[in-house]
Amino acid sequence: MGAATAAGVSVTPLSALGVPTVYACVNAVSRSISSIPLKLYRRKVGGGKEVATDHRLYTLLHDAPNPDMTSARFRRTMQANATLRNNAYALIVRNGLGEVIELWPIPNGDIKADVNAAGRLQYKIKEEVYDSRRILHLSGLTLNGVDGLDLVGSAREAIGLAVALQDHGARYFSNASTPSLGIEIPQAMTPDQLKKFAESWDTANTGKNRHKRSILFGGAKFASIPQTNNEQSQFIQAKIYQDKCIAQIFGVPQIKAGITDAAHFNNVEQENLNYSKDTLAGWCKEWEQALNQKLLTEKERTELFFEFSLDGLLRGDAAARAAFYQSAIQNGWMTRNEARELENLNPADGLDQFVMSQNVQLLDASGAPVAPAADPASANIP
Repeated sequence: MGAATAAGVSVTPLSALGVPTVYACVNAVSRSISSIPLKLYRRKVGGGKEVATDHRLYTLLHDAPNPDMTSARFRRTMQANATLRNNAYALIVRNGLGEVIELWPIPNGDIKADVNAAGRLQYKIKEEVYDSRRILHLSGLTLNGVDGLDLVGSAREAIGLAVALQDHGARYFSNASTPSLGIEIPQAMTPDQLKKFAESWDTANTGKNRHKRSILFGGAKFASIPQTNNEQSQFIQAKIYQDKCIAQIFGVPQIKAGITDAAHFNNVEQENLNYSKDTLAGWCKEWEQALNQKLLTEKERTELFFEFSLDGLLRGDAAARAAFYQSAIQNGWMTRNEARELENLNPADGLDQFVMSQNVQLLDASGAPVAPAADPASANIP
């Protein structure tokens, strides 16, 4: 049922999704993680890496983790649970040779981490016990190193207030923005008579009859009762403040959560970069290390590793990218084809060599230019 809050509403992960800001944050993070390229790499002798397209796990994570789900859908499902509940689980299915052949998401309510008599971690899925090697577990902030903190439970007061504000607005406008009325009746009525009077009043003044004239009889009259309007209670300001608090809890920029009151053209790009570095990079690292630990054997980990490609999210706008590529190419640590690859362009012939500006010269410790070494082939030429 969810824990009750001071605002008078109960909050569960599913009811929290009814708050637009919560939904926007969960949707933004899960959509981002599902769209970032995830590849299996092989370390090259002498340094560097190459994509291990010939390995079975590359196809599993790149195309389809199981017969019913694409890679993007699997990752989005897992990340949505991880973002909202701080935990996400998947069952690892292996064949007779111990090779991973399928990954299946597990509903959070069906699984629980546990420790056996030997002190080893295990998981229970509907009372059936599974070794930890069979469960891919993603977790957010954790205090015990296993279970992520219940995000909705920890932030239930902030989310509960947002739910209460949303319910207040819905009820307010369902009554045509008119506060409840008080009706004073001089004659005594039994509880049954009062109930029938209230029902007849609601029928005559709600729905399609709203805003029609009301006729009072029998000495009844409208009572003057204290009213508080939304402007006096700072309803809009309170709602915006709660939206910002929720975005802060999820580590999502306000612009991505649909909060645009303080958005400016010159700060949107910086917010996106901060979002990539602070929020997405952390989740990507959790994914990478969990996949390396659970899907690769100890021997394979010396050679293979999973990695998200965040270059596209961190490279900035067109002008910033152009300046970056120019500096990297002219200083000789990036080839022109490597720059083309980052821009999703095919390699071109003759652009795989490193180049450097001709006016670059080595200096000694005192700052004086170092003379180029003599060519041995020309040493005997008179």
